Amino acid sequence: MQVNQWVSDLGLPIALLLFLGYSVWKAARHIAPIITRVAEKHYELIDTLKIQSSQQTAIMESQNKVLSQHGRLLERIDQAVHDDDHG
Repeated sequence: MQVNQWVSDLGLPIALLLFLGYSVWKAARHIAPIITRVAEKHYELIDTLKIQSSQQTAIMESQNKVLSQHGRLLERIDQAVHDDDHG
């Protein structure tokens, strides 16, 4: 039995540490493709959010211009009403 030979040659703590390292390595090889797919999907989401953010910014700038124009028109109407009241 080769395992018994390793344990007797290296000692139980070192043998357990090697087994743990091997187990982590095997698990990492199994999980790596999953993590890669998740990361790719995350990058796609980030790209989509960047596009949406720039579109939202453009819409907000347009609305700001329209609201500014409406504000100026309301001020002119208010001024015309007050001028008519005093004139």
